[in-house]
Amino acid sequence: MSEPCQHENFEAVVTVHRVADPDQPMHFMADLSIRCAACRQKFRFIGVDAGLSFEKPRVNVDGTELNMPIEPELVPMLHQRMRYDMPPVIP
Repeated sequence: MSEPCQHENFEAVVTVHRVADPDQPMHFMADLSIRCAACRQKFRFIGVDAGLSFEKPRVNVDGTELNMPIEPELVPMLHQRMRYDMPPVIP
């Protein structure tokens, strides 16, 4: 019997979308998925709600694709609400 995969190397796929509506401002979305390069097992994103939003990152229904709203760096910030969280201390 072979040893279980240790998931030491990864592959990531990023797809960027422009979402255009004549009556709305231009939106940009980046979709990210990650899998093990050896065994091809997909990884889930933890702690992110499912759905689709132009304001917050969300995941697809099985949690394996992260959908993130993005904006060009050199334009005025569309979303002024920034927050920086630190993970709890791990003993």
